[in-house]
Amino acid sequence: MKLNRQTKENGITLVALVVTIVVLIILAGVSINLVIGSNGIMSKAKQSKIRTSLASYKEQLGIFIADKKIENTEFYEESLTAGKTSVAYNTKTNNDEKTIKDIIKNITDEDLEKIEIIKGKLIVNTKDKNVIEAAQNVGVEPNPYNIENGELKSDSGNLLLVDENGTLRLPDSVTKISSGAFSNVEGLRTIIIPGTVKEIGINAFANNQTLENVIMEDGVETIGGWAFQGCKNLAEVELPDTITTIAAGAFYTCQKLEYIEIPVNIETIESYAFCTTGLTNIKFRGNNIKTIKDSAFGNCNFTEFEIQENVESIDKAAFNGCKQLDKIQINSKNTKFIYTNGMLMSSSKSNVLFVSKKYYENKTTFEIPEGVTEFGCKIIEFNNITKLIIPSSLQKLGVSVLPTTIDTVEVANNNNYLKTAENCIYTKTEPKTLLFCYSKESKVELKEPAEVIAAKSFIGATKAKEIIFNNETKRFDRQIFSASGVLTDVTIGEKAENINSMFAYRMFNLNIKINEKNPNYIIENRVLYTKNKEKLITALYEINGKFSLIDEVKEIAEEAFYSQDKMTGIDLNKVEILNSENFAYCTNLEKIEVPKTIKTINIRTFSNATNLKEIIINKKENSISDAAWGSPLGLRAIKWE
Repeated sequence: MKLNRQTKENGITLVALVVTIVVLIILAGVSINLVIGSNGIMSKAKQSKIRTSLASYKEQLGIFIADKKIENTEFYEESLTAGKTSVAYNTKTNNDEKTIKDIIKNITDEDLEKIEIIKGKLIVNTKDKNVIEAAQNVGVEPNPYNIENGELKSDSGNLLLVDENGTLRLPDSVTKISSGAFSNVEGLRTIIIPGTVKEIGINAFANNQTLENVIMEDGVETIGGWAFQGCKNLAEVELPDTITTIAAGAFYTCQKLEYIEIPVNIETIESYAFCTTGLTNIKFRGNNIKTIKDSAFGNCNFTEFEIQENVESIDKAAFNGCKQLDKIQINSKNTKFIYTNGMLMSSSKSNVLFVSKKYYENKTTFEIPEGVTEFGCKIIEFNNITKLIIPSSLQKLGVSVLPTTIDTVEVANNNNYLKTAENCIYTKTEPKTLLFCYSKESKVELKEPAEVIAAKSFIGATKAKEIIFNNETKRFDRQIFSASGVLTDVTIGEKAENINSMFAYRMFNLNIKINEKNPNYIIENRVLYTKNKEKLITALYEINGKFSLIDEVKEIAEEAFYSQDKMTGIDLNKVEILNSENFAYCTNLEKIEVPKTIKTINIRTFSNATNLKEIIINKKENSISDAAWGSPLGLRAIKWE
């Protein structure tokens, strides 16, 4: 006690010492921050110096332009890299070339590394926040082009290098165009891609509505998937022979593209590469094509096509929807394929790859040739066909391939795989599947046991008002009733255990009943749930306005609200799992607030919700797919709260 008293009188306590040290540390921190912090004395001094310099440089540039009486000034750089010093400019009377040092006197080497001149404007080319802030204070813009290690990441929607004719030549410093770099921009009509660019990324120019002409110089090697999809005005494309890859969907829906030359080194025409283009003529520079994949030339306009000698594989849907195609020439050295009676087939005749609509336009009967084991070509648009003949050899019949006009089907007696019953085509093999119903009765009651109802299987039942399914049916696939005439009532049996959310796609007036003994599903207020209501399968009506989930729902099934284009909002309540394309094509959704209960957001949950501007997520510890957003074109913010 005596010792403590003495310490109190003659010194300081340990607590007081600690407090003193803490105070000194805080004061030191404050002092340092005042000097070197983001808004400190040193930073402010640095910014002031930069502002003064840039203001002077901007003034000198303006004087230079005025003095030279430059009209329609088109300053440009051959490179977007920092430190480039050459500047070209054009006048009506003469062409001249100057360096930045010629135009701006007393510019420092340090500043020269930060600035460039593009189309008569002073631009800072740096990521230094101090420089960018200082520049903006004196009306100098940052470079809109984000280039890292030669990869052009984005143009930020500001096409500074586009000339008055809408032409852009990318600089030679660019070696790769990143995914989506020029997607959904306006004002670009012609793009010149130099040979230094080796790769054009996925969706690089997608949905560029003004793009008309693409020139790729020798050296370009890869065109990424869907790179030019949706460029509806793209009419001319020049491809060099250095290209080795044209990826899936590269020119999908380029409707004005009527002619293309395929480079000599291309071996595979990938899926959807030229699907739904305006192609009427195609030239192969070499003889190296080996594979033509699914829908590669689907919905094109050419009337004839040549199968080259080295082609080994053609997918059955490669030419789907080519309504004008009625002449297919096969190189005499190619022994893999034959073309006869309007059908492109494998040389063994086991597989039909294409059927000419023009060849069958005046015929009412379609007979699948004997020897064919699998038929998956879409003849759905052959609306003159009323009778189908199936041979003994046929084992597989594709779903959604037959026209709705068929009212008679003959299956060879010795076919061991398919049969007809109740004006429907069924498989004999397990799982027994209803493939196609062609009944023209108003009431269709299915007594034939079938475990699976295939996609779009009732599009041919054009007069059916009521369908009653067999109690043995377990699985209902996508869009079963799509475009199925006047249908109003459907009854699903007690053993149904797998119902696709899109099985009644946009059949909003359809009254669906589920057998009361079914242990798996329940319908309440025209919404289909699992029996415990923890999973919402689909809304069976057109949602107009905001939709609110009930408390029990923890998961929303895939595509549950697909194409509910009048739905303006949704209260997700206590949901835990969002699945693929839950809100795809919900074009009136503008804002989504994801609750704290969320655990998983899967791929393309918000795909093509084009007006979705804001997603608020109230929890950071989620599992979120990299592709969850699926490119909602209007998305401006994803907020974590």
